[in-house]
Formats: sequence, structure tokens, C-alpha cells
Amino acid sequence: MRSPFRPLPARQEYALANTVSESFHFGEAFYPSRLRVDDHAHKNPSVTLVLQGSLTETYPRNRAERCFPCSILFRPAGERHWDIMGEGGSLNLEVELVDSRSFALPQIERLFEKPSQAHHPRLNGIALNIHTELQIQDAARPLVLEGLSLEFLGIASRLVIGLERSRVPPLWLCRVRDILHDCCRESVRIGQLAEEAGVHPVYLARIFRIHYGVTPGVYLRRLRLAWASYRVAKNPSISLSEIAAAAGFADQSHFTRAFTRQFGSPPGRVRQIACRPSDCK
Repeated sequence: MRSPFRPLPARQEYALANTVSESFHFGEAFYPSRLRVDDHAHKNPSVTLVLQGSLTETYPRNRAERCFPCSILFRPAGERHWDIMGEGGSLNLEVELVDSRSFALPQIERLFEKPSQAHHPRLNGIALNIHTELQIQDAARPLVLEGLSLEFLGIASRLVIGLERSRVPPLWLCRVRDILHDCCRESVRIGQLAEEAGVHPVYLARIFRIHYGVTPGVYLRRLRLAWASYRVAKNPSISLSEIAAAAGFADQSHFTRAFTRQFGSPPGRVRQIACRPSDCK
């Protein structure tokens, strides 16, 4: 029997944000540790972006995708799947193409021919911008989200299809990536990563860039910013200097510069817009 369709997020009781634009439905949810989301499907093509934590998504015939922060899952309309969250839960940004007729282009359709996972720094950067925009309550939000989503699909169709998607990172590189995820707020040196992987630091840096598009240091900074951006918008009682220190930045000014480059607005401005009066008492 075919699974019933579910809207995104798949478990509404864990939703943190929901909004719609002309062509997309956006949701953000934090699913707790080891939660299982049973067999289901979504009516339209959909994308899940893992911002924090991890999950394993399984499809019929026992095909599974293990997803860590910065993983991006593309699903066709009606694709059955079920999910188990990792030990630390999973913070997911979820986008559904509610008017897929608007994207009836061969390049876009190929993105959703079958379930697939992608990693690319440009896509991750747009995903973080969508995440930040969901915290902002103003009349321009649907238009901004629409533009970011169209940019995301355009870049994905150019960068993910073909060779970029077919590359499979070696196991030692996956271990390095896992270390960065687990220790993103700690001081990590490339020499330590190379020793753990059993390769030369220069070789590690070159292969890491081939697969993930950036150096390990830039990748680590983006993980820290993803962790910090959620707390800037959702935890007004914690000062920006405390968040900067907890995220592993040397000082607040360094954090502010990096945050502004990544998201287009300084953290204080994002907090000011995102924090409703009732949340800040």
C-alpha cells in the first residue's frame, strides 16, 4: 500500500518555522535524538538540507543515505522514504516545490529524477541564507525566499548534475568531514586531520577542495556560522559575544565580520528583526 502524502516538515509537532511563497513551501524542524519518522512520501518534489546533527534516510530496496551537516537531499514527487535521526537529533531546512510546473525545465527535472544527496559550498551558503531569512518577519520575506530558492535550483542544476554528483569521496575524507562536524566549535589543525586520515596535509587539502569546493578551514567556519546563526535568532538572552566565543571565534568583531559576509547582515541586525517583542521580555 502506498504511503500517504505528508506536508513538510514530516512531523509537524517538531516544526520551528513554516512559510510559503508563490512556488515554494518552506519548513524548518528540529527532530530529537533517535526519532523515527515512519514510511511516508511528499506530494511534490522536495529538498531537505541538514543544518545541524544527522539523519539516515532509507528508500525502498534498502537504499540508505546517511546525512551530516551541509548534506542536501533531493527527492522526486511521491518518493517513499523513512528517517531515523542521529544521536544529537537533526535540525532540518525543508523546501517543497508546490508549483513544480513553473520549473518544467530539463535541467531542473533531472535534479528530481531519483533520490540523491549533494554537498557543495555554494548550495550550503544559500541554504544558510534561507535559514536566516525564515527568522525574519516582514512583508519582503516571501519574495526574498522565492529568489533564494530559484538561485539554489539554478546553481544545483549547473553544479550538482553530472561529474559533481558522481564523485564519491574516499572513506578517509569522510572521516575528516565527520571530525569537523563533531568538533566544529573546537580548535582543529589540518595536521591533526591529516594524521587521523593517514595522508599528507597538502594532499588532504587538495582532495578536500575537490570534493567540497573549499578548504577545511572555510568548511569549518561555515559549520560554526550555521551553529551560531540559529542561536542569534532564537536565543536573545545570550549575548553575541557569548555566542561568538562558544562558536569558536577569537572575538565578537571577527564573528560579526564572518557572519555578515555569510548572511549579508550583521548578527545584531538579524537578532533585532527576528526577535519579536513577546520573545524578548
